[in-house]
Amino acid sequence: GMAQAWTHVYRLEEADAESGGLLSASVPRLPAIAEIVLERPFRAFRGKSLSELIDTLRVRPDALEALARAGGRALELHRESGHRRGEGSALANLASLHHLAGRAEEALRACDAAIAVLHEAGDRRAVGHVLSNLAELHRLAGRFQDAEQACLQAIAILREVGDRRLEGIALGNLAALQSLTERPEEAERNYERALVLHRECSNRRFEGIASANLALLRMA
Repeated sequence: GMAQAWTHVYRLEEADAESGGLLSASVPRLPAIAEIVLERPFRAFRGKSLSELIDTLRVRPDALEALARAGGRALELHRESGHRRGEGSALANLASLHHLAGRAEEALRACDAAIAVLHEAGDRRAVGHVLSNLAELHRLAGRFQDAEQACLQAIAILREVGDRRLEGIALGNLAALQSLTERPEEAERNYERALVLHRECSNRRFEGIASANLALLRMA
């Protein structure tokens, strides 16, 4: 049924670190969730449902390839003009596209290159953001030690530059890694720290994810 199709295409073991537990608990409710999210009209969409507004062409593999080609051209233009910050952002975008297309090694290389360029350009916040993405790529590849190291670096930089929102998300990802590697006490502390920041920033989505994962951790 729907649950089998969902978990075949979007494998739970490859889900976002912080969202994995919540996704598992939500599988039995997928039909109701799908109806609410996709089919019901929303006032914010002027009475239309989300399914009426989604551009499905943008998630086709050939569309991803087209976006990657466009990203490559943007990267060339930034390099030619010497715009290092733009070059770093283009590399980070390419990394995301490679990840979506299933090209893990290309995504890792693009992330590493983006971090180097953005560091040279002095954009510390962007470095912290890309390090968070790099941590997720390492996690998906099963390189948990590398993932944790990248996550800790991201947290330190985001705290330094005062980006409380992204710091909270990175703390939640760190907690998920610690839970995955059977360190529940460390995971609990960092989920609690993440919750403080999510609430401070009114980040309700990640507050909900962290609260659910913390509850699941305490039930284990």
